[in-house]
Amino acid sequence: MPSRRSKTSPNDPCRMANPIQQHNVPTSYRDNKLKWNGWGYKDSYFELTKNNNVKFAGDKYEICGSTMSHIRPWLEKNLGGDVNWKVPGQNRADCKVPTALVNQPFIDALRAVGLSYSNAPDHRLVRAHGQTMHDMMMLRYGSFKRVPDLVVWPRSEHDVTRIVDLANAHDVVIIPIGGGTSVSHGVECPAVLDSNRRLTKHTVDEPRVICSLDMALMDKIVWIDRANLLCRAENHNPSLNLNPNFKAGIVGSVLEKALNDEGYTCGHEPDSIEFSTLGGWVSTRASGMKKNKYGNIEDLLVHVNFVTSRGLIQKQCQVPRISCGPDLHQVILGSEGTMGVITENINNHRLWHPKDYRNLQVTIKIFPLPEVKRYGSLVFPDIDHGVSFFREVAAKRCQPASLRLVDNQQFVMELEQEITKTDFTEITE
Repeated sequence: MPSRRSKTSPNDPCRMANPIQQHNVPTSYRDNKLKWNGWGYKDSYFELTKNNNVKFAGDKYEICGSTMSHIRPWLEKNLGGDVNWKVPGQNRADCKVPTALVNQPFIDALRAVGLSYSNAPDHRLVRAHGQTMHDMMMLRYGSFKRVPDLVVWPRSEHDVTRIVDLANAHDVVIIPIGGGTSVSHGVECPAVLDSNRRLTKHTVDEPRVICSLDMALMDKIVWIDRANLLCRAENHNPSLNLNPNFKAGIVGSVLEKALNDEGYTCGHEPDSIEFSTLGGWVSTRASGMKKNKYGNIEDLLVHVNFVTSRGLIQKQCQVPRISCGPDLHQVILGSEGTMGVITENINNHRLWHPKDYRNLQVTIKIFPLPEVKRYGSLVFPDIDHGVSFFREVAAKRCQPASLRLVDNQQFVMELEQEITKTDFTEITE
């Protein structure tokens, strides 16, 4: 999200960083638990045993510690894999991080109001990318031409508003980041031109400081409206004497577990649910695997607060649909942080009270947990029969919550990853 001014002032305060500048840097799962150069947790990965069998390390999943003896032979046979061929990625210490630009008046202003920030290379690097294959290759074998110059951690919507106001005042660019699972280059930084003013079709001349607005600390829940089946995320306001549980950049799996504990589900389950955030779902107009029953995020969203360079956008009417005037939600959905910052916090579950209108940010629909969950699979003679089945199910409006068609090769590969071998040999071969 650029500040209102698009050009630097004659007395440009930007200079190259010298010493690292930090203030009240928080402990973040992004820095401590997640891989810096790949998907998932640091302790979750495939490894080879002494017998050259594949084992999954870690303790966060059911398969952790188990040996998958069938996957290596399958990979060697079908993909030409060779366990002896290794291409190790670079160490984190060897990854070149561009020197940060510094807007000292902006940093001083952040410190004056007690906001957390850092321009340390490690903090900046992990917020410079999403999860595309290009991103992973750059982290493992290359380097980025530009990464954020500064990382700032807001703890409330009030903090976000202050950061945006300060960015306006000091001509700083803001790129919000939620879970960092983007595959659309939404957090990629535009480059600074070199001394020869060379510009390729993939770069944009951006001489201003770029600030990464990390929403990780805003991960709280406010209340559940059981009568209207709504869940609200808000800023924590100490005057309300609430016991904080979660908050705004709440990760999808944490949100879902909290709702499940109360007997509800939000029904939104993208593949990235373990690491993506509620605000990220809205900003990317996300779709989930259970959309047949629950809808996509645009079908679940009831209310959102949106901090922009021009101020806070919000509506006070807490209903799922308004017939008069254009729906600003449709502008905010999928905006990818280009026009503003979606804010939402979460505190303890409670029923709504009108006095809370002044604090509230994001409301989504929720649903009672299903009484029964059943899983099954069908095997078709070929992909055309599978497509025809899908069309018939759609025409008769009898879709289950989730329905997925996979080709034979993918199906066999998934079977080979099982710990206990299922005998589908006659069907798949």
